[in-house]
Amino acid sequence: MRLSRYLFAIALIAALGLFASACGDDEPEPTATPVPAAATPTPTEAAMMEEKDEPVVIDLIDAFPEVLDVSRATAFFIEEVAKISDGSVTINRVGGPEVTHSLEQFAPTRDGVYDAIATVGAYHTDHTKLGLGENVAANYTRVADNYTPRVECGLYDALEDIYAPLGIQYVGSIAGGWGARLWTVDPVRDVSDLDGVHLRAATIYQPFLHAYGATTAPLQFSEIYPALEKGVIKGLYWGGVGALAGKWNEVIKYQYPDSLAGGGGISIMFNQDAWDAMSENQQQAVRDAIKSAAVFYTEFIDGVERDEVATLAAEGIESIAWPEDLKNRWTNDHYDKIIEDFIIAPDPVLGQPLADAIRCVNDIVLPDREVVDEPVTIDLIDAFPTVLDVARSTAFFIEEVNRISNGTVTINRVGGPEVTHSLEQFAPTREGVYDAIATVGAYHTDHTKLGLGENVAANYTRIADNHTPRIQCGMYDALEDIYAPLGIQYVASITGGWGARL
Repeated sequence: MRLSRYLFAIALIAALGLFASACGDDEPEPTATPVPAAATPTPTEAAMMEEKDEPVVIDLIDAFPEVLDVSRATAFFIEEVAKISDGSVTINRVGGPEVTHSLEQFAPTRDGVYDAIATVGAYHTDHTKLGLGENVAANYTRVADNYTPRVECGLYDALEDIYAPLGIQYVGSIAGGWGARLWTVDPVRDVSDLDGVHLRAATIYQPFLHAYGATTAPLQFSEIYPALEKGVIKGLYWGGVGALAGKWNEVIKYQYPDSLAGGGGISIMFNQDAWDAMSENQQQAVRDAIKSAAVFYTEFIDGVERDEVATLAAEGIESIAWPEDLKNRWTNDHYDKIIEDFIIAPDPVLGQPLADAIRCVNDIVLPDREVVDEPVTIDLIDAFPTVLDVARSTAFFIEEVNRISNGTVTINRVGGPEVTHSLEQFAPTREGVYDAIATVGAYHTDHTKLGLGENVAANYTRIADNHTPRIQCGMYDALEDIYAPLGIQYVASITGGWGARL
């Protein structure tokens, strides 16, 4: 309030001074002729005055032939770019695999022969296997929007980081409602039936199909029918519809609705220089067109896929329904083995963030499914002999691990101090002689004295839960940080109601 009054007083004094000086002149100044103020443009006029983007034409090579339904998504994307950019960006589809083989389109796009490419990561694994990440991220017709989860989970950001050093701008994917499905000449009622079977399958599907004993060849679409007809392949695991368009139904005898897994969409990528030459508005128009095309494609392909399955059945192609255990194994092996072999193993630095993004997308998109873990056996060395009462708690822990894990984790107590002295068990556990150890910090102070922290933290019988306070207070986190550099994962302690007594 004081400041307002102060400012008002200054303004008043200045105004009075100006008035006094005007009144003190003997001769009045001639009145200046008023100059009309410049007209303020209306919002519409202002928009017209803005500098428009220079029109650009982008030459795009397509990995898929126009005969496939998937090409409808690319065509829709091209139309949307022109509409959203108000004509300032024109995508010119220069051709498909009849111009350049689907597996050979990446390099000429990188080198500027083409400005952009519509493809999938499975078609350029000779440049990077991490591009398979988009194919592993699920998409299904039950999810109307398969695009947004990929943005929110950071999938496109991770892929952008992967492709940038290769001279390619990863923009996004037309993620529709389809995944890969199995068709065969001979029936498959268990994974053992695939042993020795030669299938058409993209490189991405090798980890789990080869684990079942199958062999694979990454044939492009036009090569599939001749290979089936000549008996070179006995089936195929194909990402999307295409059996009718490819006339595979003339040879294949069985289809498997429960084999649907995977996902991915048509990845839209640009030569880096071509992308950088566009304005931000033009770049955003391309991104928006991809999102719009993903919504269109999810709805469109849902109908196409249902029609194809029904038509194949009407033409005598037998649909084999799998039991739940086989269905779950197929789905889980598909995702887990591909992520491990093709995403994390080749490059843990770039692969792990991509794997995290994929799993994030799959948690949102995938139908509810039972995740079946591979059984593991853990060899545990015990610092205490079974004659002591403390051994009862370790025995109870072992039984609980088996029960809670539904038998997927078995703790095998290999022995106690009669096998390896209690004070000498830490090093062989660190070196992998044993997988785990049940001990106390006081028994390995030659490696670290800080492990004594667990012995110092109190526990009493008057408190029913001695475990939770250790979690809430961050004690296990602190001990985990201490043991990590020693090659040991500190998990927790079986805290009971005892302490030292005199």
